[in-house]
Amino acid sequence: MPSAMALNVETNEFFPQNLLLSYSSGYQMADYSPKAQRHLHKKYPAIYPSVPSFLTPEVIEVPNPPGVSDEDFKFYKNVR
Repeated sequence: MPSAMALNVETNEFFPQNLLLSYSSGYQMADYSPKAQRHLHKKYPAIYPSVPSFLTPEVIEVPNPPGVSDEDFKFYKNVR
């Protein structure tokens, strides 16, 4: 599975494909690519933190589906 990076066609730069979904319960689910995040943090540390800002102590990591590498995606629940 490729790293979760998307290309900004205007700047020709890659950025991490982070996703944050909101639900009516007030909770959210999020995912990100550790591989993409590391790459961009190394290249642009002032713009991209080493981990996404939604990773707080109350956030719970959800196991990846079979065949999905922890380097490509990590999924979380209880994001507020």
